[in-house]
Amino acid sequence: MKYIVIFSTMIFIMVSRYKINHSAKNKGIKGEKEVNRILRSLPWNKYIVIDDIMVKSDSGLKYTQIDHIVVSTYGIFVIETKNYNGRVFGAENSGYWYQNVNGKFVKFRNPIKQNYAHIMGLKKFLNIKMECFISIVAFSDQCELEIDSYDNCNVVNFKNLKKNIKSYNKIVIEESNLISIRDKIYKYNIRSSKARNKHSKIVQRKVEREKSYIIRCPHCGGRLVKKKGKYGYFKGCRNFPECRFTSDF
Repeated sequence: MKYIVIFSTMIFIMVSRYKINHSAKNKGIKGEKEVNRILRSLPWNKYIVIDDIMVKSDSGLKYTQIDHIVVSTYGIFVIETKNYNGRVFGAENSGYWYQNVNGKFVKFRNPIKQNYAHIMGLKKFLNIKMECFISIVAFSDQCELEIDSYDNCNVVNFKNLKKNIKSYNKIVIEESNLISIRDKIYKYNIRSSKARNKHSKIVQRKVEREKSYIIRCPHCGGRLVKKKGKYGYFKGCRNFPECRFTSDF
């Protein structure tokens, strides 16, 4: 009986993890399809849209996978898609950002830095100046963004993506080079299903290790402690009353 209970528990955990990962994957695919639809509405004679590219990386991972690339005379737009909801806040140069969904705070890797790795992967074989690359991180319209930035770091909602791209109107790449750039990207694209599946699993494990519920206040860095209020238990900043940050469990 004891072993049956243990076995049943293990099956339950495995199924639960599968459902969570499958749901997250479907949500990501849905976001990428929405961004693809937006990008395809750009003038076809000025912008070349390329989706789902995987190239060799100079970072810790062997490969880097890019959601969307738009090649134009105004630059090469490298777009990272995040189909998140709730409130997202962070700083341009910080290691992690935070997502708040119904009072629950989850940290995730800074997508600006993530997209920088994508750009470096492209730059390695395109041999194009860094200033010709434009990084954009696009979040779902259901996401409220609060990003601290010193420069224009191009973090936008889906609805503002097209406008953001079209705001660049200075020619930095000769029109005669666009097809050559497109062909080179396709040439270096890793198409192997085995390599892509392996990369996806490595990234998923890395995300799960990095993604965790916060134990420190995202506002002041103070440790979060369990407190009891009028309506039950909650997490509050130890630096109260100077900091009044709270979070549900």
